[in-house]
Amino acid sequence: MKENNEKKQNKVIKGFKTSWKKKEELFNKCVNELPKNAIKINLGSGGISIDGFINADCYGNNYNINCDLNVKPYPFKDNSIDFILCDHVLEHVREQELFWEEIYRILKPRGKIFIGVPHCTNKKGAYCTFGHRGFYHEDCINSITTNNNNDSSVSNNFNLIEKIVARGRFLKWQKREILWIVEKKV
Repeated sequence: MKENNEKKQNKVIKGFKTSWKKKEELFNKCVNELPKNAIKINLGSGGISIDGFINADCYGNNYNINCDLNVKPYPFKDNSIDFILCDHVLEHVREQELFWEEIYRILKPRGKIFIGVPHCTNKKGAYCTFGHRGFYHEDCINSITTNNNNDSSVSNNFNLIEKIVARGRFLKWQKREILWIVEKKV
């Protein structure tokens, strides 16, 4: 039975590549908890196609739906999406409030978004490209969740399910990447 489950996980994750084992495990867990007919989006796919997902982007040519995350509305119906993968995309979005408004609009109640971003202290990851518009500390997610919301610029329509900070492989004090799993409130 365990062997079958591992095969299922490998099939689900085909196309999702990461060197961070915990991230891969959490992604697998989130996807495997979804119903069979769940609608899953790889938002800002960056030319990486993931099996079983609607791959949405406006760059490259390996996507199913053309979607510019800086232009509202996103091409999805209200309350229609069960799960969104947004891995190393949020830092490229110009207007964060617009992004979160659209995520709230398209996610079903209790729908989840799986987000990975470079940590603000990771100079190579966060500051090495002109394309990065936002820089993140692990606690900035609190501004849209019920966890200690002190920011009135965006509404707190989400619950924080998980927050993990990956540290350097050799320099353990160095923060590299942040992973958030956020759920739309009912």
